[in-house]
Amino acid sequence: MATAIIVEDEVSLRSLIKKLVHDIDPSIEIVAECEDGKSAQNTIRTHSPDIIFLDVVLPRGSGLEVLDSTPHLNSEIIFITAYDKYVLEAFNHAAVGYVLKPIDKKKLEHAINNAKKRLNEKSGNGVDDLLKYIEHNGAKQKIGIPTQEGITFVSCDNIVRCEGYNSYTKIYLTDGSCLLSSYNLSRFEQILSKNSFFKVHKSHIIAMSFVNKYHAKDAIIEMDNGDNIPISKRVKSEFMNFFRTPNR
Repeated sequence: MATAIIVEDEVSLRSLIKKLVHDIDPSIEIVAECEDGKSAQNTIRTHSPDIIFLDVVLPRGSGLEVLDSTPHLNSEIIFITAYDKYVLEAFNHAAVGYVLKPIDKKKLEHAINNAKKRLNEKSGNGVDDLLKYIEHNGAKQKIGIPTQEGITFVSCDNIVRCEGYNSYTKIYLTDGSCLLSSYNLSRFEQILSKNSFFKVHKSHIIAMSFVNKYHAKDAIIEMDNGDNIPISKRVKSEFMNFFRTPNR
């Protein structure tokens, strides 16, 4: 059973969403309903729901502000809104679905199915085993990266950097592509070799072999692909020690 909350300022629409969700999948339990952004923030922290049905335009804080205020959110987000101009920003927040009002039941069903698929991937023991599978720290070692489409196997030496985004992680590869994983940054911190990767910031892990330059004035690390990554003061010395030649 999955838990969910509905964040919508119109009472009639909250009732409609609740009915449609029950019709589509009765196993989803609506544990709370919110009418504004502020109450949504508190409710999310209290219930930690599996799924959030979220309007964008709300009193006392937008839906996007709600997500920004809960950076470690582990819920699947389905936006339900009357405006299509927020689509790109919604998916930048790693939304699993975007349903325009008036609500189309089939589109809502599709979004719910995607959300449940991602939830199953997060809880599946097989996926956990794949993520934990690292052997000998070899440069050609592959890891399984869970994405919305399934699991993509990537060689560790093709990973330039990882960036935490809400409860998801963006994996930037040497070919210029980017994978969005349904696991958070701490998962990748656990499985990537400490000999090759370094967490320079709470939101960034970088492959040390792709470091090009350190800009001390701005506390920025420039990668070989041109990306600029901030570095936290507390790890600066450790980062510099990584490159120092041992005394003979």
